[in-house]
Amino acid sequence: MIHHMYRILLDGALVIAPIENPQKILDVGTGTGIWAIDVADEFPSAVVIGTDLSPIQPSWVPPNCKFEVDDAESEWPYAKNSFDLVHSRHLMNSIRDWQTYIRQIYESVKPGGWVQILEHDSVICSDDNSIAPDSQLQLFMDLYNEASEKINRPTITHKLSKMLEEAGFIDVSQTIYRLPWAPWAKDKKLKEIGAWMLANTETSFEAYGLAFMTRVIGKTPEEAKEICDKAHQELKSKKVHVYNSHYLIIARKPLGSD
Repeated sequence: MIHHMYRILLDGALVIAPIENPQKILDVGTGTGIWAIDVADEFPSAVVIGTDLSPIQPSWVPPNCKFEVDDAESEWPYAKNSFDLVHSRHLMNSIRDWQTYIRQIYESVKPGGWVQILEHDSVICSDDNSIAPDSQLQLFMDLYNEASEKINRPTITHKLSKMLEEAGFIDVSQTIYRLPWAPWAKDKKLKEIGAWMLANTETSFEAYGLAFMTRVIGKTPEEAKEICDKAHQELKSKKVHVYNSHYLIIARKPLGSD
């Protein structure tokens, strides 16, 4: 659903970075592998490698696509200057050390090659003040952010562009999109995205929240599930017009760099 939502957002595009005739592409944290598979179809000239901690990807894939089990926070096994494009998305609270992660991206990209990162922040906003003072949705997000801070995995999406520049990337371009969590927006595209976001929350509140609230915050499983359920019900009521920001960032490794 997230993959489909982003395709709507980007008018069907998978790659925003201006790559031409790529030979090698890396998708870090590939998940189901759907982005890597689609990109392999779009760029038959390229070998597309998707990595993840879990081997959950399908076996029936394009001949130029393959998947490997790897930890993005360990030392990467790839030669330096290997990839025309390194892509990652939705890894924000999975990566502890973003500086090291970005350094490894920089080392792996060919001179003149690109990185494309798509991440969201964890702050909900409402332009019509529809978030009530006792909002269960706001409580959920507050606890989520508290837990991520406690385990040293804070949401630092707004810092990524600067971190890419500090690592040596140039031509850093950032686009921020505000995506609604329900189909309340008047804009046709945003309304469709909001419908997908709402459908995604059928499982995402528990997927994102239960472990954080029980293992980190100290809530009982019953308390945590009640918070998730109430937050979901509040969102489904469509009376709360909330959105969060999603950051699409591309950057290029300079020619002549090591």
